[in-house]
Amino acid sequence: MMNISQTIRRARQLRGDEPAVIDGTTLLSWNVFADRIAKLASFLNSQGVEVGDRVVLLGCSSHRYLEAYFAVPWAGAIIVPANVRLSGPELFQMIKNADPKVIITDEIYINKMPSVMADNADTSVILIRDEGVDYKSVDFLDYEEGLKASTPMEALDRDGDDIAAIIYTSGATGDPKGVMLSHHNIIFNGLNTVPYLKTSYQTVQLHAGPLFHTGAGQRVFTATMAAATHVVLPKFTPEGFCNAVQTHKVNAVQLIPTMMKMILDYPALDQFDLSSLKYISYGGSAMSASLLERIRARFPWCHFSQSYGMTELSPVATSLTNEEHDLRGGGGSLTNTVGRAVMAAEVKIIDEKGAEVPLGSPGEITVSGPNVMKGYWRRPDLTSQVLKDGWMHTGDIGFMDEKGYVTLLDRKKDMIITGGENVYSNEVEEVIRRFEGVKDCSVISVQDPYWGERVHAVLVVQHGQIINNDEIKKFCRQYLADYKVPRSFSEVSELPLNAANKVDKNALRATL
Repeated sequence: MMNISQTIRRARQLRGDEPAVIDGTTLLSWNVFADRIAKLASFLNSQGVEVGDRVVLLGCSSHRYLEAYFAVPWAGAIIVPANVRLSGPELFQMIKNADPKVIITDEIYINKMPSVMADNADTSVILIRDEGVDYKSVDFLDYEEGLKASTPMEALDRDGDDIAAIIYTSGATGDPKGVMLSHHNIIFNGLNTVPYLKTSYQTVQLHAGPLFHTGAGQRVFTATMAAATHVVLPKFTPEGFCNAVQTHKVNAVQLIPTMMKMILDYPALDQFDLSSLKYISYGGSAMSASLLERIRARFPWCHFSQSYGMTELSPVATSLTNEEHDLRGGGGSLTNTVGRAVMAAEVKIIDEKGAEVPLGSPGEITVSGPNVMKGYWRRPDLTSQVLKDGWMHTGDIGFMDEKGYVTLLDRKKDMIITGGENVYSNEVEEVIRRFEGVKDCSVISVQDPYWGERVHAVLVVQHGQIINNDEIKKFCRQYLADYKVPRSFSEVSELPLNAANKVDKNALRATL
């Protein structure tokens, strides 16, 4: 079975002196890109990285981030992309669980290292930095100096079933869950998505989202399988997007709805030549009909495709092609659905007993195929809860029509997707309950025109207390990533309960 390293060798063979990666003013050919990957793998090897070891990537998107994406498996090790928006305590827990041999970071995030390294003294830090900048708080190895001193090594080719990446997601209790994706998983995700994304060696793919996310990160592998050209944005902004498309003749991009809205609302949008753009794919968050209509009207010449999935599915399970965006099904426009199962996946809707439900009936969405994860890193207990007889139980509720189109009715219980980021309400509630004056609370999702959904906290305040919303936000930021902090608040005298004596969140939403 093909592994990740083989995709680099193939792309180099097909397009050796042609552009592989464009990062600002830096342009690397496939020959140069592949050599740097092989040198970085050798550098990692010299630092004791062996087959199966973990290497954490913590930094902004760049050509070096892409190099690390491929150099780590080239060295036989496992990539662990870290969410840069995690707070210090959250990052510490993730690093502790991953137990990496090396952390590759950059100047922006190097200051997080002292607290992270407190319990990981044997972990080496490789720093991507500007020349002449000195950091005395952390002992580090210089990325570029390491490459200069290294000789390219042959890839330690891994089997398809070997772990290639561990992608962390928040558990329902806030504990880190490392999703183990194999080379097999990643390759099949590419094979599943290349056809409807129309990816080829002629593709100039803009990576606009943060590469620690599965959706954005896996597009790196998909584009490489097709020997496409990568264009990297260190951080998404509407201006950066427009400049990149115009300057580098970008023809493909993956966006979440929040990014789409930012682009459409950008005052200088019409000043740029964006005519090269041909393929826009989206997913990762709820897409309103009005926003989809706006983006399609602004880019009428573009092909649009939608994906549904989750990290545990590598991540794509279903897709809605460009052609299907203009078709109608029994329930109306097919854009109300998340499409049909991708080529190498099977989707089934089941009831609470595990039996398949009739077409049109709601139930839990389950997925089977080579895109299904190996399990959660060092958490067999959690793995057994969601992987049953080869089927991934997503926890998402939906139904399927007679032609296989899946309509998503609700996300995982108590999970909020805001700007493409997953937030579990239990985790936020646990922090808020520690705030002085709060007797109880419940965190719910509220529709938001900008973020898709926003985190909203419903508070039960102790008698005689007055809660300042800004103060509670400040308190939350000590323990939570910024996107998890509630953006709005309301108060009730008591939380409504359902028949099972659990908080009735639907009743809370109805009051807003």
